[in-house]
Amino acid sequence: MHTGMKAAWSAWAAASGINWVIWLIVSITAGHTIYPWPLWVMGPWGVILLVSTIFGDNKPKQG
Repeated sequence: MHTGMKAAWSAWAAASGINWVIWLIVSITAGHTIYPWPLWVMGPWGVILLVSTIFGDNKPKQG
């Protein structure tokens, strides 16, 4: 896996983690579990990254 793909996965993981922490804080302060909206942030982005990782050429773009 090239550096660009590693950076993309790191950004996905960081954004997903931040969104889950926000969701957890809101759920705790609301007194009940709210709809897990972070799935809508991490799901499509993760699917695109996964497809790119599996079927991509695994070479950094040069231009």
